[in-house]
Amino acid sequence: MWGAIIGDMVGASFAGKLNNNYRFETAEHFGGYTVNTLLVTALEEYLSYAPTPPSGRIAVKLAEREIGGIQKKYLQRSAGLCDEPRKRWISSAGLRRTISVGAFAPVLALPLAVVCDDVEQAAERAEQTCAYISDCAESREAARAGAVLLYSLMHGIDKTELNEICEPFCGFAPEVPYAEIQETLSEGGGVREYVQGAVAALVKSYDFDSAVRFAAALGREPQTVCALAGAMAEAYYKDIPTELAEKAMNGLEIHERTKVKNFMKKTEGKYLTK
Repeated sequence: MWGAIIGDMVGASFAGKLNNNYRFETAEHFGGYTVNTLLVTALEEYLSYAPTPPSGRIAVKLAEREIGGIQKKYLQRSAGLCDEPRKRWISSAGLRRTISVGAFAPVLALPLAVVCDDVEQAAERAEQTCAYISDCAESREAARAGAVLLYSLMHGIDKTELNEICEPFCGFAPEVPYAEIQETLSEGGGVREYVQGAVAALVKSYDFDSAVRFAAALGREPQTVCALAGAMAEAYYKDIPTELAEKAMNGLEIHERTKVKNFMKKTEGKYLTK
């Protein structure tokens, strides 16, 4: 699932900046990967070995082992880039396993779209999985949306028909005008708006690269929007520029890269780019 990882890395390069410019060279704007990538690879590792999509056992796999450890690792790595209030938060709350990662729920749900047999199952499993990382109703809605959107695009639904397909599952319209969601995300926004931003970027795009660039021009923290847009663009256009895929692969630590490769090997023929 390189599309999501590429998007995460590109979005990370604009973190903390209000970027409204989508005219840039994507390959020159790769930052480090964030919790988005770590959550995706954690679930991919689980799905590479589990015989069925996750059930209650994922509470142990994700909440206790993977998310606890990766949050601590990511925050420790990021601490040097933070201001003093953020550092204090990392020291007090950020290194505990009770941290909420609900904002990343739609990205976490993406691998489920690949392994589930129909869109209803993808939506159900996404909500179940999200429940182990967040008790927020909006996060669960967004998780359903992420899985349903990717599943639909993988199976030939046109990008202009996503509202009709997705709204019954997630309770909100995922497609809104690009200018409208750009204004909203420039002022903040939440996990629902992250999904809407990714869909707006996909609808406005004409290839994989442009989808990620349009997403990067949405808000001050575009990592999640870019990760979602990258995954959906990979599903829709069924192609990723080789240069971007190689940069993403080389940017991952070896154990994260192995998780992605194992998942792609298991799901070969069901997903898209190799």
